[in-house]
Amino acid sequence: MPERPLPRNVPPIAPPAPEAGDIAVNHRATIDGARPTLLFCGGFHSNMAGNKATFIDQLAADRGLACTRFDYRGHGSSRGDARSLGIAHWLADTLSVVDATEGPVLLIGSSMGAWLSVLVAERRPARIAGLLTIAAAPDFVSELLLDSLTATERTAASTSQMAWRYSQYEADPWPIPPVLLDSGCNHRVLDRNDIIDVPATLVHGTKDQDVSLSLSRRLREQRLPSSTPFIEVVGGDHRLSDPKSLAILEEELDHLLHRIG
Repeated sequence: MPERPLPRNVPPIAPPAPEAGDIAVNHRATIDGARPTLLFCGGFHSNMAGNKATFIDQLAADRGLACTRFDYRGHGSSRGDARSLGIAHWLADTLSVVDATEGPVLLIGSSMGAWLSVLVAERRPARIAGLLTIAAAPDFVSELLLDSLTATERTAASTSQMAWRYSQYEADPWPIPPVLLDSGCNHRVLDRNDIIDVPATLVHGTKDQDVSLSLSRRLREQRLPSSTPFIEVVGGDHRLSDPKSLAILEEELDHLLHRIG
């Protein structure tokens, strides 16, 4: 899609932590507080009304589990301007939702949400019962985004201006503000080797054209126990929202729940 002139001015960076009412949350409780709440963490510019999020919510209902879905600031129904937000803000949003949730939490992170889930597991280890990643995109800012910027976008980024990216998923371009680039580089998880000792499963499509399968592999090899299952969905794309992929996600979620006990 051809680029069109877009504003390069950068608004003030948003406050680090969300204020009351900033985060749109959908929580369905259960009477069994001993079992983990499924907490779905969506991807970059996705929202809690997406196919995978609603599918996970239905799986939780079928199994008598609590489930929480939410939108990061600047996404979906939450407040905020995406031009003033970055990874640190969305981590703070996710932590605020975890802290408001009672009992153990099973994090289900899709794409960027998998990166945020790892960061949450580092910061709230006592709260996290398990981790399921879907097309994980850890460190995507430094691993993928920076290298994919056009000359125009690189010029904007290097002069602390706003860059914009067109996507096959939306008609309007996505803002790439300096705070996203800076906070993304400051919250890397793949340049460390300390193990996050939590029951986990990673699922990634073999035909993912947006996020390399290698990022999920590196996440498993560097940050998770060696016994962690790694599931390759043959022919699966980045979204993994087709019936075959959703059936695999359901199966792997059940396996993970069984391991958690």
